[in-house]
Amino acid sequence: MANKYRLVGGKDKPIIELNVDSKPIRFTMLYRICNNPKCGCNNVFIGLFNEEHNMGFYINFGTGALEQEGYADRKYTEKENDIINAFIEFIKSPETKKYTLDFFKNYYDKIKNNAAVREEAIKEFKPGELLPYSDMFGIETALKIDLNGIKYVLLDSYCVTPPCACTETGLFFYDEAHKTEPKTPDFSFVYDYATHCCREPTNVSEERIKEIIETALSKYKILFEKRHKKIKKEIMPYITDSTKRQKFFENRNIATRKLGRNEPCHCDSGEKYKKCCMDKDLQETGKAYRVAE
Repeated sequence: MANKYRLVGGKDKPIIELNVDSKPIRFTMLYRICNNPKCGCNNVFIGLFNEEHNMGFYINFGTGALEQEGYADRKYTEKENDIINAFIEFIKSPETKKYTLDFFKNYYDKIKNNAAVREEAIKEFKPGELLPYSDMFGIETALKIDLNGIKYVLLDSYCVTPPCACTETGLFFYDEAHKTEPKTPDFSFVYDYATHCCREPTNVSEERIKEIIETALSKYKILFEKRHKKIKKEIMPYITDSTKRQKFFENRNIATRKLGRNEPCHCDSGEKYKKCCMDKDLQETGKAYRVAE
């Protein structure tokens, strides 16, 4: 399942300098946002660390104040409180060019919007469909591609249904010249990044597709492969649940008896049905799982 917070960092963790007790001290900073789209906490978790300090706290970007929620029992030392106060002054200072309250608010809004799109994509997904990469990981992951001087936004979608091992991606091209994002792409086709074959062209000729593959797409083979593996790994827990529910509805019409409370659960977990999926089945369908005699 997805983590509750999304970390920003890795090799790109920013270094900031705070004025603590009239002394400049540098910290590596990370920040993370709750990506539950239904949560309206307005909080950003801030992590600051260097050779002497390793601390975390919440800042409310609406008020610019320290939030104790999540750290209600945490008692900061006097030095840590000085660092927190220095950080609050830093993000409120007119001299701060990037990591301002507005920066964290905008980042918060982006994460919440991406989380809402992701949640809707998972909810509406049906096995056998192609799942857009940007729906799972944010629209900022959309690719940019130049075709004969015309710049396009390229959205890639993938088959994630187990046990399919295809190497195809659905490619949807949107001309960047559009003032607003169109509901339908300028053209699209399904591309096999392993064989460089294509099918299902829409609003584009086969000659044009061949040209695009030869001049632009062949270099994306490794990227498409990595993105395909990543999205399959990310969606797998949700697909598994969806497949179980689909199997339940398919079996319900032909099965003849209820699965016993003490029988092994139908999900193959090894647990008894009453200790595993029984409550979920009753809640979702109103009936216990049925099996053939």
